[in-house]
Amino acid sequence: MFMNTLHVDSIIKNIGDRLLLSDIFFTCQTKEIKALFGRNGTGKSTLFKIITGIEHAEQKFIKVNRDIIIDVNTSYKKVNYLPQHHFIPKHLKIRELIHLMCSETTIGKIIIHPIIRESYNKNSYQLSTGERRFIEVMVMIYSNAKFTLLDEPFNALSPIHKEHIQQAINDAAASKGFIITDHDYRSVLNLTQTTMLLTNGVLKQMSDPILLKEGGYL
Repeated sequence: MFMNTLHVDSIIKNIGDRLLLSDIFFTCQTKEIKALFGRNGTGKSTLFKIITGIEHAEQKFIKVNRDIIIDVNTSYKKVNYLPQHHFIPKHLKIRELIHLMCSETTIGKIIIHPIIRESYNKNSYQLSTGERRFIEVMVMIYSNAKFTLLDEPFNALSPIHKEHIQQAINDAAASKGFIITDHDYRSVLNLTQTTMLLTNGVLKQMSDPILLKEGGYL
């Protein structure tokens, strides 16, 4: 199987006079699930938005394989991003969202879940907060993109739904790469092989999750 590679290099981002991100570098490959931790305000969401071309950076170099990511148009179907807020338009039917973002192969894996099966013909506004979030996360996990960045995917989910999400990520990682940030660090650590900590504008690779405590995160 061909291994795709996401290459993120030389990201610099200022917020006013503050240096938020300083020369950020990392890579992610197919089958990798990486954790990104950091306290509130350290720039995790901003980093995800820069990678997908949603937000400007003073400097960046991002590519998937040989394709350079400049903006949202060039990141399409290469890297996608689950934001913390709801993104499904209120009047879009769930079946339309699923068929828009997922392949025929993965649609079957999504609709086996009771929440999605029961919501299939509903509009987004008819769902509860937890149902809507679960569907958003599942669609992103099984989307056509080669890499998926998940920002707080476990927020507002019940323990059983968190387990379903973890299982789905492990399943989908056979053919794509994931980078996950969430304050529910236990759920994330159950999934990941590599841990990264963003602190004071610098991204540090952690050889052992126990170093998160030494780095001031836990």
